[in-house]
Amino acid sequence: MLNMQEAVKKAKFYAKELYADEDIKDLSLEEIDFDDQHDNWKVTLGYNTKRHKIESNARYRTNLAMDYFANLNAEKGERLEMI
Repeated sequence: MLNMQEAVKKAKFYAKELYADEDIKDLSLEEIDFDDQHDNWKVTLGYNTKRHKIESNARYRTNLAMDYFANLNAEKGERLEMI
């Protein structure tokens, strides 16, 4: 069974894998909860990313704060859900 640290490590791995093509920075734990009823870890990570935005013929970059949520099976560490 995954402990809390392993659940966070797995969630970060899945986030980096999912967003491999994006420049995500400062990936950090926002919230973690264990669902006793379903034996799942619910992990929310926060991160920053840069995206291009076009406005009035001027292209500029903005830093955006984003959240990534992973619901992990506590026994196997598999992803059950991502938001």
